[in-house]
Amino acid sequence: MEQRRPVTCTDLLNARPTYLQIHRINIYWQSPPHSDIHLYSAHYDARLHNYHYVRIIGMVEGHGNSSVYCQLWYDTEVLVLQALRIDVWASQWDSNASVDSDNPVMLSCPIPKKISIDTVKRKRFPIGVSVTLKPCDVPKTFLTIKPPPFSSSLPKRDFAVCVKGLDFTSDISVRIAEWIELNLILGANKFFVYVYSVHPNLKRVLEYYSSKDVLEVIPLSLPGKQPNKPKQRSRYLKTNLWQKRRDELVPYNDCYYRNLYTHRFVLPVDVDEVIVPVRTSTWKAMFEELFAEDPLLLEKYSSFSVRNAYFFDDFPTSDVIGMPKYHHILRHTVRSANFSPELES
Repeated sequence: MEQRRPVTCTDLLNARPTYLQIHRINIYWQSPPHSDIHLYSAHYDARLHNYHYVRIIGMVEGHGNSSVYCQLWYDTEVLVLQALRIDVWASQWDSNASVDSDNPVMLSCPIPKKISIDTVKRKRFPIGVSVTLKPCDVPKTFLTIKPPPFSSSLPKRDFAVCVKGLDFTSDISVRIAEWIELNLILGANKFFVYVYSVHPNLKRVLEYYSSKDVLEVIPLSLPGKQPNKPKQRSRYLKTNLWQKRRDELVPYNDCYYRNLYTHRFVLPVDVDEVIVPVRTSTWKAMFEELFAEDPLLLEKYSSFSVRNAYFFDDFPTSDVIGMPKYHHILRHTVRSANFSPELES
């Protein structure tokens, strides 16, 4: 809830950049000129009643910690203030990090309390945000902000499933179709699938489920000096595991904030993972049982972790009569003996 004092900048209102004036690294990433910070998306966060934020998701090259500023664009004014930087990547995850690593960051623009209190009533939301190195710089970035659906009569859906950037040259379309159908049975309402590049058959599968309005494809690229030609990028992601994991935090965080007001739960999972309830048949029934035991569950915990067991491909398959050979998940029902350890409280 840290606040920032707004900065007064004269003649800035007419300086909002046009599409052609925006400084882009590539089609999906922007950056202030001569900066090591790369910007992917921006979202409005009004979870705290009197303290609203604009959250900007991005990456920073190396460990640079220079100050940056938010220029929040309203219909008739610009609000300028210093951004709060939050490092998303924990150093404990990779103690051998290179100084050249690209690291995920969140820039938070704290909207002054008096504006936050009045925002919802007057529906006074910023339409976009620019990031600059100095408060009154002429902006060369602009990320649009979608207002929260506070006035929407539609209830929140239960489960959004977030899938990090897919990069598959092989045809795994049948496996993905089976995985999607199984998650739909378990309770998924909508999938948000980030895509670098995939096999044409998998692209058709994703387009099919998009046409059914149960899936949204979100194109993705790598920021900074990381490669984006498909073959080079595939090799790069396979040989730079820890950088790949850093990059994955961008779509996961973007997907979370994208669904902050539309879904009750956000599930970040890989396409070879399925969350299977033990005592119920669906995720919704599982949570209903948990809430019956403890109605204050969501007030106590911000997230829920799932213990995992492995179903390796070289384990014996279950050849059930009538089971089509193209089913992968349903034929691999033999798991490893041990589950992952429980988390310490």
